[in-house]
Amino acid sequence: MHQYEFTGTAGTSVTVVASDGTLPDSCPPLRLVDATGRSVGSSCFTSGGGRIGPVVLPADGTYRIVVDPVGAATGVVTLTVRSE
Repeated sequence: MHQYEFTGTAGTSVTVVASDGTLPDSCPPLRLVDATGRSVGSSCFTSGGGRIGPVVLPADGTYRIVVDPVGAATGVVTLTVRSE
């Protein structure tokens, strides 16, 4: 499992895009988690990519994108956070 952080502001609509991935297809290896550890969005990873959102952030704080491939799978993925 890998985690990537960004700072968000309450009320902002964001989309997380995973692309150019070499991870195996699975569901859901992508999660968006708020500062309290609560999942605010998730997505399957298929055909080299996935997408979470748009999601309206519920609070100011640090958000984590969790990439959790199935089993011992390894690979790479490009993550982009877009403010809508």
